This record gives sequence, C-alpha cells and structure tokens, in this order.
Amino acid sequence: MRLTVFGATGGTGRHLVRQALDAGHEVTAVVRDPARLPIDHPALDIVVADIFDAVSLKPTLDGHDAAVSVLGPRGRTDTTPVCSAAISAILAA
Repeated sequence: MRLTVFGATGGTGRHLVRQALDAGHEVTAVVRDPARLPIDHPALDIVVADIFDAVSLKPTLDGHDAAVSVLGPRGRTDTTPVCSAAISAILAA
C-alpha cells in the first residue's frame, strides 16, 4: 500500500511512519523540515510541502492508496487552526 502521512515529524507521526514501513508499505511523509524525521528507509519518500496549499499537496497524494493525518497543535497553548485548515487543503487536493 502507498500511504501519505501528514504530520510525520511529530511524535505520533514518526511512530506511524516507522510502523507503516515495518509492515512493508511505501510511505510519503509530508513535512516542513526534513531534518525532523530521522528515519532512513528505501520505501520512504520525504516531501516538503505547505499543508495549507492544496496545489502543493496534490503531488503527495497522486498514486497513493490512503492518506493519514496526525497533525495537531504544537502544545497546549497553540491555538492556531492547523488541523481544520490543513484538512480543508488536503481534501481539496
């Protein structure tokens, strides 16, 4: 299966990417900063994209079987609408 993972550099995202790779899946990890995803695997494609821009997200979804979002706020005081804004862009893509 070919998966796209949004939020791949967070704690949950890194675990999801690792488990998907260990299960034999191909993973496209959508990130802002590739240095924050310390996983090296031949079935892993790390792509820098703007999660709020559907046009930049479309190539990360083309040819994939599923998309998973593990996006979330950076902490308890982060009030930015990252999840709702990003999901709107992901669905549009």
